[in-house]
Amino acid sequence: MIEIERISALLKTREPAAVGKIGGTEGNALAAANSLFTRLFRRKRLYRRMFYLYERSGVFPHQPEMFFRFTEFFGNHVLPEADLLCHWRGKDDDWVKRRYKLKADWLSQPALGRDFRWLDGVREHRFVVLTPFVSTVRAQLSRLDRVWGREFSLGEHNVRLVECPHYAHLVPPRDSDWFTALDRLTLEMNRESYDVALIGAGAWSLPLAVRAKQNGRVGVHLGGQLQRVFGITGGRWENQDTQPNEHWVRVLPEDTPPTHASSSKDFRNDCAYW
Repeated sequence: MIEIERISALLKTREPAAVGKIGGTEGNALAAANSLFTRLFRRKRLYRRMFYLYERSGVFPHQPEMFFRFTEFFGNHVLPEADLLCHWRGKDDDWVKRRYKLKADWLSQPALGRDFRWLDGVREHRFVVLTPFVSTVRAQLSRLDRVWGREFSLGEHNVRLVECPHYAHLVPPRDSDWFTALDRLTLEMNRESYDVALIGAGAWSLPLAVRAKQNGRVGVHLGGQLQRVFGITGGRWENQDTQPNEHWVRVLPEDTPPTHASSSKDFRNDCAYW
């Protein structure tokens, strides 16, 4: 509860801040980029990390130049700006903390991952939500108290939605590369009037949280956990302790990539990797 109160207190102050985590794919990419052995002698391992960054976190195109440009940007310009980070990867996060001399305060995983009570005390705030599942989130806004079985609402009129792209291997990208998309999403986010940005946008998430901070706001990177705030489930959650009730939904067809390799039903079951 103390950690939840820390996040809630930070949001209540409305002081600029960036909150989030180091995703597993991004952390592994940083490790590969920093390994001289990998870069010189293990090109197969490097290309595997590069492909994972493309497929699981949305960094495109999947080319070595983009891989090293991303890891340099993420390690040297994004992570040092974070104010609160969750220990998402356990001891692996300690290596990143030492390598990049991070000054963020650290929280345990459940603080962002399983309990969203830190949102209870900031319902009067204006929110912008960045997600690929805009239609599904919009449909859930009016039923959050039923989703969570308690008084819980962000206020339908206090929420603005910004659609982030599906990953490039699912939908042909409209932007020339990952960085161009980041700049566009930053502009779209900052056009909105908001106090807190809630972000589930793959590898764009923590950079966008930092840019919200630089714009004088609070950015919170939730990744795949963001859809759980709105009672959107998928195969990833079915075996966890917190089971959805009848008010939880799967991703609506209009939010499902039309070019997904498997069926739309499979995607809606397994979509929780943002």
